[in-house]
Amino acid sequence: MAEVLYNKYRPKQFEDLIGLSITKKILTNCLKTEQIPHAWLFYGPRGTGKTTTARIFAAAINSESRKNGFEPNLKEEIVKSIFQGSSLCLSEIDAASNRSVGDVENLQEEMRFSSPDGKKKVYVIDEVHMLSKAAFNALLKTMEDPPGHVMFILATTNPEKVPETIRSRCQNLAFHAHRAIDLNGLILKISKKEKIKMEKGVEQLMSYISEGSARDALGNLEKLSAFSEKNIKLSDAFKLFGLSDIIGIETFIESLLEKDSTKCLTHVEKLFNTGISIWPFLDQTIEYFHNILIYKKIKNYEGYYRLKNGISEKWKDDQIFIVQNEIIELKKSLKWEREGLTLWRIVAFNIHQKINRASSLTSGEVSKNNNTIKKPSAKIQEEKRESKANIQEPKDKNNNTIKKPSAKIQEEKRESKANIQEPKDKDWETFLKNLQQADLHLWILLNKRKFIKWEGNAAFISVNNDSVAWKKLNQDVAKKVIETVSNACLKKKIELKIIIDKEPVLTKKKQKNNLNIEKEIEDLGIEGEWDK
Repeated sequence: MAEVLYNKYRPKQFEDLIGLSITKKILTNCLKTEQIPHAWLFYGPRGTGKTTTARIFAAAINSESRKNGFEPNLKEEIVKSIFQGSSLCLSEIDAASNRSVGDVENLQEEMRFSSPDGKKKVYVIDEVHMLSKAAFNALLKTMEDPPGHVMFILATTNPEKVPETIRSRCQNLAFHAHRAIDLNGLILKISKKEKIKMEKGVEQLMSYISEGSARDALGNLEKLSAFSEKNIKLSDAFKLFGLSDIIGIETFIESLLEKDSTKCLTHVEKLFNTGISIWPFLDQTIEYFHNILIYKKIKNYEGYYRLKNGISEKWKDDQIFIVQNEIIELKKSLKWEREGLTLWRIVAFNIHQKINRASSLTSGEVSKNNNTIKKPSAKIQEEKRESKANIQEPKDKNNNTIKKPSAKIQEEKRESKANIQEPKDKDWETFLKNLQQADLHLWILLNKRKFIKWEGNAAFISVNNDSVAWKKLNQDVAKKVIETVSNACLKKKIELKIIIDKEPVLTKKKQKNNLNIEKEIEDLGIEGEWDK
């Protein structure tokens, strides 16, 4: 049986590892100086080389004639046996299936005996965060005072789940996701050795899908090679992985920009019927918007996608942020839903609704009683200026022109007047009416809260510490909407001040009220807009 590509081309020397420049330097310097700590913690995403590096390190420690002082000699029998998995000098343990205190005790019993050839015994515990609390406590005793012939290499994708007492007794090394350029080079190198033909851009697509994992990248290459009989076309890659091509992404984005709901829903139905998966499609859409943002700041940047001419100028930053956040929230709420055409339509409608709302807010328009408030036209503004200019300045009895107060005095008067004209309670009602048209979700949250008083332009409302509104109203996006709406309808920017009730626990009645609010939002089909 043929060996899978990932195992076939698994690195056996430090120089063969892609990326990891800092990690490699630390490990090789330790080997050169023979100052090797007895415990290490390798942490980082899957497929970034943690276990592979551990094997190379173990082989180098036990190699008698290292190349350059740190590379294992691949001709030595002990080095060969380590990479073959038959050496007593290396034990690899999966903590997911060996997580009990009894498993750790068996390991401690084995550690008492040195290897037959007197070499270093290296114990690699993979996914160490899966150990039970009792197992960690048992392991801690051994790590505090290990036998001289023993070295630990703990590997994990979740370092935050490893107790601090364990982490503090290890040398911690980070393994970062591989760069796209490194994965591209790896894919091209392996495909050449395997005589796999690829269209230009296939390696970039596979790097994108693999999310920085070398193991996933080679796995995807092997899958594509079998699908296309070693002649991979870009269309094959899109089809196999359920991805949309760039045209499909741009058509969807343009329908959002044009506020064309019919075009948007028709397009997503077409995507569904062609076998495209909704989850990668949403990721691709986020990626495309991300590249637009970067391109707006760095004009020569094209990223993974080649941006359509002029598309970056059509989108405002606020619109992009709102759409990206909406897609992220949709992915969270729909994670476990069965994928179907109805789901596609729900997603498309939600995103379409949000971008329409974002467009109205960023253009400075706010509806009031279904009548749109707009800025005066240029013609009206010019007529006002001319009318003001034709007004003659007043004169006294001696026909002398009465001088106007200085700019400073006028400004002081305006400030004084502004301080006298405090906002009234009805201003809050006016604000809520306009907010209802601009953002129904936020209106529901504020409408259910108790308004207390005005202090200048600050509106004080009462909120329970545990309530639904407390977290949501303090988010930047909510503050932005409040500011925009209040400026349009009240000609002033409202600053929301939240007074927290002292009740640490909600009564059953208040809990019921909060549940009713959440249900009201859910019934409107806009669940999750402000959640994080």
